[in-house]
Amino acid sequence: MVKRYHFLQHSFLRWLAILLLLAVRGTVAASPGPARLETSVVLLTVKAGNQIIFQDPFFELLDLDGYQLVPLTRLASRLGWTVSYRRGENKFVITDADSERSAEVLIKEGVYRLEGQLAWADEPPVLLAGDCFVSIRFVEAVSGWKLIWDERYQELTVATSQPSLQAVTPWGPVPGGEWGPAKPEVEPQEGPAFSLGSIRYEVAVEHRRREPGETELDGTLKFRLDGRAGEWAVSAGTTLEYDFYEHEFEPELTLLRAKYHKDQELIIIGDAKVELEQTLGEKEIRGISYMKPDRQPRKQLVAYTDLSGPAEAGDEVELYLNDRLYKKQQVTDDGVYLFTDVPLRLKRVNLIRIVIRKKNGDRVETTRRLTASARLTKAEKNEVVAATGLYRQNNLEDWEGIMVGVRNQYGLNEDTTIGIESAVDYSTRNHRRGSFIGTDAGIAFRLNEHFICTVDWLLGGKIEDRVKSGIETSFLY
Repeated sequence: MVKRYHFLQHSFLRWLAILLLLAVRGTVAASPGPARLETSVVLLTVKAGNQIIFQDPFFELLDLDGYQLVPLTRLASRLGWTVSYRRGENKFVITDADSERSAEVLIKEGVYRLEGQLAWADEPPVLLAGDCFVSIRFVEAVSGWKLIWDERYQELTVATSQPSLQAVTPWGPVPGGEWGPAKPEVEPQEGPAFSLGSIRYEVAVEHRRREPGETELDGTLKFRLDGRAGEWAVSAGTTLEYDFYEHEFEPELTLLRAKYHKDQELIIIGDAKVELEQTLGEKEIRGISYMKPDRQPRKQLVAYTDLSGPAEAGDEVELYLNDRLYKKQQVTDDGVYLFTDVPLRLKRVNLIRIVIRKKNGDRVETTRRLTASARLTKAEKNEVVAATGLYRQNNLEDWEGIMVGVRNQYGLNEDTTIGIESAVDYSTRNHRRGSFIGTDAGIAFRLNEHFICTVDWLLGGKIEDRVKSGIETSFLY
């Protein structure tokens, strides 16, 4: 229960009037509330090789938990894309001028289509602020460029190895196709140990008439602060509710979080979301969570793999996925081609064809077939998730209990993956329920190009009573 505090009515009214004046004058950006999204203003840097050819200090980016979305139409001019919207199908169609590759952003389905393949459902597009915000991985796949997000310095870098670019600046085409004179790269300077990045608030007053002679007048103030402390991003939010007739004041702490995000490692102290789908499911927690790598999609439409092999410097390598050209790559001096995060369709055999075009005109082609499953990860990829703290279902007000959970999945090779997920929870709302434990430890392995087998050892039940266990086996052909 929230403890009620009694304050003088005129004091609250005085502060409420001040905040309303601030909102009208626009001295602080008003927050639309926790259920709505807001963009962050960051620095956009476009680099060709080691040269900076363009910078935009007022570029907007949507920074969500574990991934970022960028504005499609605003970035399209920088990349030389043609973007059209088909209203009847509710989708955006993108064409890359250089590669002539086409792609689609399906708004209703919340997924992307590239060369006939559906991918990146874990980073769905968002319509916001008059633009369509799309996944950074989608932009990389279509353009062939590299996008690097530096959370510490709030900078998005778009990088290509090309020495010069045929593109468009924000002010129109530049003669000769150049973006302008190259700028020397400047090393970022260290700022203060603590900084305040933004202040957001929302003020509302509501008058209700329930029955004749019975009225209510309530005021609400939502307040949020975001800043940095060293390499940690810190956020705090509160909701203050005031009953003008009863003179009752109710504060509620809605957000308290410190986040460390660097080198694919994510640590959150405070409020976070954790997904342990085999045991607790998706929960909100207030405690400590750790994740490495920082992105581990659980609701997948596709599986991802890496493809590499030997080639000679100067060779051009083409990757065909299910008889469609997926990507091209020029081999550098290291003599190895590498395609990362290649999307494979689940529960079917994927046809993979590698074509190497030699400098002397010769052509070398290799073909293989691969069955994809969400249970199989990339070779030597180690996924770790650990969390502990108070937990509750999404959007519930009260905490349900205390939990400790861990998930670890490791790819021994491209054909074998082992994993374990385990969680223990204790209900603080219903002490008679007691403590429960759930564990799922298993192995998935590909027998041949058509056949995948999984074996799981399951354990679960009330700890105070008898805990049951069993074995589950499944086959995918």
